Amino acid sequence: MGQGFLQVPFGIWYSQAKLLLEFTAVLWIIAIVDIGCLNQSIFRTLAQPPRTLGGFFYLPISCLFHIDWRHLVSNTTYLLIFGGVIVFRDPSQFLMVTLVSAFGVGWATWLVGRNRTAYLGSSGVVFGYLGFITARSILEKDAIGAVVLAWLLFSFFFGQKDFVSALDSGDTAVGIDKVVPNINRAIWKAGKTFWLILPGENPQMSWEGHLFGLASGVLAAQYGNVLKPWVNQFAAWVQQSR
Repeated sequence: MGQGFLQVPFGIWYSQAKLLLEFTAVLWIIAIVDIGCLNQSIFRTLAQPPRTLGGFFYLPISCLFHIDWRHLVSNTTYLLIFGGVIVFRDPSQFLMVTLVSAFGVGWATWLVGRNRTAYLGSSGVVFGYLGFITARSILEKDAIGAVVLAWLLFSFFFGQKDFVSALDSGDTAVGIDKVVPNINRAIWKAGKTFWLILPGENPQMSWEGHLFGLASGVLAAQYGNVLKPWVNQFAAWVQQSR
């Protein structure tokens, strides 16, 4: 995935790791103000549906808002893990992947999203990170590593609870007949996660954001060298405007 951790100047690694933490902090500050203090009045004021002028500007920043604390905590965990993987392996790519994912999800949803629907949440960016990590591994002829990485991370989050519950079942010795079924459920849940990019039973889930996020991450992996100069110019403009 490009330059590794030990091949990148510490200043670049530190600045991108700091950027990841700052992005996470912004999500929490917005949630504290909007959810904790204002009963989501900011979100309700800014949120606009697809194919409207307001939605064109709102949807790329919809990743900054969350429906409740559980939604925020879940996305924060994934952001730190998958974003941390990108920062660790190739920090120079982090900002580019984040912006491509956010704007890719936002504008793709604006084009084909559901009518009269208010989108929010950073899960699209998370899937962008996952798409980038997996695509870069495949492009670098490490397809097995990409599959193993994705499976391990998803299994850790979606299957850990089941596995630990087996170990904490009260028995002094947990037999393999008790542990294996829980491992099987963990694998099933890990695989089931990939269905989040397709229409599901939960109408409140933004499967479009997940799908477009994954596609945006793959796009960033394939055309990162072309996109990064544009992202750097945008970042410089933002820095000068502060």
